[in-house]
Amino acid sequence: MVLQHHLASSQSIENEKKLYNDLLQWYDDRVIPKGLTNEPLLVIFNSGLMQILDVDMKAQIFDGVNYVFELWTDGELTWNPADYRGIQFLSIPEDTIWEPTIRLLNDVYFAVSKNSEMTTSITVSPNGSVTKS
Repeated sequence: MVLQHHLASSQSIENEKKLYNDLLQWYDDRVIPKGLTNEPLLVIFNSGLMQILDVDMKAQIFDGVNYVFELWTDGELTWNPADYRGIQFLSIPEDTIWEPTIRLLNDVYFAVSKNSEMTTSITVSPNGSVTKS
């Protein structure tokens, strides 16, 4: 039974690798993607404060943890799940695909946070829906 699970996991990984390579073989992350229609690209953005870490009343700044959620459709990142043994979601490393450039206004520590060890998850579904959180 363990061997059977290992084989299934191995096949799943191979299918994900094939899908990843097929999707990104000719993909250019410098080009703003077209949606599934000729409509302008709609990016849904949500952000909120999760935690205040420190407040400096004199300097009028605070340090906090913020969450960011982004959603858009990339017409170049679609696939038929039946061609890849039913894969419904694919995790893609950051900086592999086009992403909207969104900066928080008055982000004092942008240079620090950009190089920090914060992780971002990018998930793509078969219809080209891309979620970044």
